[in-house]
Amino acid sequence: TGKENFRIKNTLIQQLSARINSYVERSRALVKQSMLIPELLDTFMDRFLNGNESNQASNFKPHFSCKMLNYLALISVSPPSSLEQIILFITFMFPSLQNDKTSFKKQDFENALQKDEHIIEYYLATTGQKMFILREGSYPTVLQKVRQFFGTKNNLMELRKSIYSQDLINMLLYSDQRIISNSGEHETICLQQK
Repeated sequence: TGKENFRIKNTLIQQLSARINSYVERSRALVKQSMLIPELLDTFMDRFLNGNESNQASNFKPHFSCKMLNYLALISVSPPSSLEQIILFITFMFPSLQNDKTSFKKQDFENALQKDEHIIEYYLATTGQKMFILREGSYPTVLQKVRQFFGTKNNLMELRKSIYSQDLINMLLYSDQRIISNSGEHETICLQQK
Protein backbone atom coordinates (compact mmCIF):
# COMPACT_ATOMS: atom_id res chain seq x y z
CA THR A 1 0.00 0.00 0.00
CA GLY A 2 3.04 2.24 0.22
CA LYS A 3 2.41 2.95 3.93
CA GLU A 4 4.56 0.17 5.37
CA ASN A 5 7.68 1.01 7.34
CA PHE A 6 10.50 -1.46 7.60
CA ARG A 7 14.08 -1.62 8.74
CA ILE A 8 16.80 -3.89 7.50
CA LYS A 9 18.64 -5.85 10.19
CA ASN A 10 22.20 -4.67 10.61
CA THR A 11 23.41 -8.22 10.04
CA LEU A 12 21.94 -8.18 6.52
CA ILE A 13 23.10 -4.72 5.44
CA GLN A 14 26.62 -5.80 4.44
CA GLN A 15 25.29 -8.73 2.40
CA LEU A 16 22.62 -6.57 0.78
CA SER A 17 25.15 -3.82 0.05
CA ALA A 18 27.44 -6.27 -1.75
CA ARG A 19 24.56 -7.59 -3.87
CA ILE A 20 23.33 -4.12 -4.82
CA ASN A 21 26.85 -2.95 -5.61
CA SER A 22 27.41 -6.02 -7.78
CA TYR A 23 24.17 -5.41 -9.69
CA VAL A 24 24.95 -1.74 -10.24
CA GLU A 25 28.46 -2.53 -11.47
CA ARG A 26 27.12 -5.16 -13.92
CA SER A 27 24.29 -2.94 -15.13
CA ARG A 28 25.74 0.54 -14.68
CA ALA A 29 24.68 1.83 -18.11
CA LEU A 30 21.13 0.56 -17.70
CA VAL A 31 20.81 1.99 -14.18
CA LYS A 32 22.16 5.38 -15.28
CA GLN A 33 19.79 5.40 -18.25
CA SER A 34 16.84 4.98 -15.87
CA MET A 35 17.86 7.95 -13.72
CA LEU A 36 16.72 11.54 -14.21
CA ILE A 37 20.18 12.74 -13.16
CA PRO A 38 22.57 9.87 -13.96
CA GLU A 39 25.52 11.61 -12.31
CA LEU A 40 23.89 10.92 -8.93
CA LEU A 41 24.48 7.17 -9.16
CA ASP A 42 27.99 7.26 -7.71
CA THR A 43 26.85 9.49 -4.85
CA PHE A 44 23.89 7.20 -4.12
CA MET A 45 26.15 4.16 -4.09
CA ASP A 46 28.73 5.87 -1.87
CA ARG A 47 26.08 6.94 0.61
CA PHE A 48 24.43 3.51 0.57
CA LEU A 49 27.68 1.58 0.99
CA ASN A 50 29.41 3.92 3.45
CA GLY A 51 26.57 5.65 5.27
CA ASN A 52 26.99 8.98 7.07
CA GLU A 53 29.66 8.12 9.61
CA SER A 54 32.45 10.33 8.33
CA ASN A 55 30.30 12.94 6.60
CA GLN A 56 30.51 16.47 8.02
CA ALA A 57 26.96 17.26 6.83
CA SER A 58 25.58 14.78 9.38
CA ASN A 59 26.20 17.43 12.05
CA PHE A 60 24.69 20.45 10.28
CA LYS A 61 20.91 20.78 9.95
CA PRO A 62 19.72 22.96 7.09
CA HIS A 63 17.31 25.73 8.01
CA PHE A 64 15.54 25.78 4.66
CA SER A 65 11.77 25.73 4.36
CA CYS A 66 9.87 22.56 3.56
CA LYS A 67 8.73 24.33 0.40
CA MET A 68 12.29 24.81 -0.90
CA LEU A 69 13.32 21.28 0.04
CA ASN A 70 10.21 19.93 -1.71
CA TYR A 71 11.04 21.99 -4.79
CA LEU A 72 14.60 20.68 -4.79
CA ALA A 73 13.27 17.11 -4.66
CA LEU A 74 10.62 17.63 -7.34
CA ILE A 75 13.10 19.07 -9.85
CA SER A 76 15.50 16.20 -9.14
CA VAL A 77 13.42 13.01 -9.05
CA SER A 78 11.44 11.47 -11.86
CA PRO A 79 7.77 12.49 -11.67
CA PRO A 80 5.34 11.72 -10.16
CA SER A 81 6.60 11.31 -6.59
CA SER A 82 5.01 10.06 -3.41
CA LEU A 83 5.56 11.94 -0.16
CA GLU A 84 7.76 9.06 0.98
CA GLN A 85 9.95 9.34 -2.13
CA ILE A 86 10.32 13.09 -1.64
CA ILE A 87 11.29 12.69 2.02
CA LEU A 88 13.66 9.84 1.20
CA PHE A 89 15.40 12.04 -1.37
CA ILE A 90 15.63 14.97 1.05
CA THR A 91 17.00 12.88 3.91
CA PHE A 92 19.44 11.26 1.52
CA MET A 93 20.74 14.63 0.36
CA PHE A 94 20.77 16.11 3.89
CA PRO A 95 22.09 13.41 6.26
CA SER A 96 21.38 15.38 9.43
CA LEU A 97 17.65 15.09 8.71
CA GLN A 98 17.68 11.31 8.45
CA ASN A 99 16.84 10.65 12.10
CA ASP A 100 15.66 14.15 12.99
CA LYS A 101 12.12 14.24 14.33
CA THR A 102 12.21 17.80 15.65
CA SER A 103 13.11 20.18 12.81
CA PHE A 104 10.94 18.70 10.09
CA LYS A 105 7.97 16.42 10.32
CA LYS A 106 6.37 14.41 7.53
CA GLN A 107 3.18 16.44 7.94
CA ASP A 108 5.12 19.70 7.42
CA PHE A 109 6.33 18.50 4.03
CA GLU A 110 2.88 17.26 3.05
CA ASN A 111 1.23 20.56 4.06
CA ALA A 112 3.76 22.51 2.01
CA LEU A 113 3.10 20.28 -1.02
CA GLN A 114 -0.67 20.55 -0.71
CA LYS A 115 -0.68 24.34 -0.37
CA ASP A 116 1.68 25.07 -3.25
CA GLU A 117 0.31 26.63 -6.43
CA HIS A 118 2.93 24.85 -8.57
CA ILE A 119 2.17 21.34 -7.32
CA ILE A 120 -0.66 18.96 -8.16
CA GLU A 121 -1.72 16.19 -5.79
CA TYR A 122 -3.51 13.14 -7.12
CA TYR A 123 -4.10 9.48 -6.32
CA LEU A 124 -2.97 6.51 -8.38
CA ALA A 125 -6.00 4.64 -9.67
CA THR A 126 -4.38 1.23 -9.16
CA THR A 127 -3.20 1.61 -5.54
CA GLY A 128 -4.80 4.79 -4.23
CA GLN A 129 -1.35 6.10 -3.33
CA LYS A 130 -1.11 9.88 -3.07
CA MET A 131 1.35 11.35 -5.58
CA PHE A 132 2.72 14.82 -6.27
CA ILE A 133 3.88 16.40 -9.51
CA LEU A 134 4.76 19.87 -10.68
CA ARG A 135 1.83 21.55 -12.41
CA GLU A 136 2.12 21.63 -16.20
CA GLY A 137 4.25 24.58 -17.30
CA SER A 138 5.63 25.30 -13.82
CA TYR A 139 8.91 23.36 -14.01
CA PRO A 140 10.96 26.31 -15.39
CA THR A 141 9.51 28.65 -12.74
CA VAL A 142 10.25 26.24 -9.89
CA LEU A 143 13.76 25.54 -11.20
CA GLN A 144 14.45 29.28 -11.37
CA LYS A 145 13.12 29.79 -7.81
CA VAL A 146 15.35 26.98 -6.53
CA ARG A 147 18.40 28.37 -8.33
CA GLN A 148 17.73 31.90 -7.05
CA PHE A 149 17.12 30.73 -3.49
CA PHE A 150 20.21 28.53 -3.25
CA GLY A 151 22.24 31.06 -5.23
CA THR A 152 22.21 33.68 -2.45
CA LYS A 153 25.43 33.79 -0.44
CA ASN A 154 23.94 32.73 2.92
CA ASN A 155 21.78 29.94 1.50
CA LEU A 156 24.63 28.62 -0.64
CA MET A 157 26.95 28.53 2.39
CA GLU A 158 24.32 26.66 4.41
CA LEU A 159 23.70 24.28 1.50
CA ARG A 160 27.42 23.51 1.27
CA LYS A 161 27.55 22.66 4.98
CA SER A 162 24.39 20.55 5.07
CA ILE A 163 24.38 18.56 1.80
CA TYR A 164 25.93 15.10 1.64
CA SER A 165 28.46 16.05 -1.05
CA GLN A 166 29.42 19.44 -2.47
CA ASP A 167 29.37 17.83 -5.93
CA LEU A 168 25.60 17.44 -5.57
CA ILE A 169 25.08 21.20 -5.68
CA ASN A 170 26.17 21.50 -9.30
CA MET A 171 24.54 18.20 -10.25
CA LEU A 172 21.17 19.22 -8.87
CA LEU A 173 21.13 22.89 -9.75
CA TYR A 174 23.39 23.56 -12.72
CA SER A 175 25.14 20.63 -14.40
CA ASP A 176 22.52 19.58 -16.91
CA GLN A 177 20.30 21.36 -19.34
CA ARG A 178 16.75 20.20 -18.78
CA ILE A 179 14.24 20.34 -21.59
CA ILE A 180 10.52 20.40 -20.94
CA SER A 181 8.10 18.84 -23.37
CA ASN A 182 4.39 18.28 -22.90
CA SER A 183 3.37 14.70 -23.37
CA GLY A 184 -0.15 13.71 -22.52
CA GLU A 185 -1.48 14.73 -19.13
CA HIS A 186 1.78 15.69 -17.41
CA GLU A 187 5.07 17.28 -18.35
CA THR A 188 7.89 15.00 -19.34
CA ILE A 189 11.31 16.07 -18.17
CA CYS A 190 14.22 15.02 -20.34
CA LEU A 191 17.89 15.71 -20.00
CA GLN A 192 19.92 16.93 -22.91
CA GLN A 193 23.29 15.21 -22.93
CA LYS A 194 26.28 17.52 -23.18
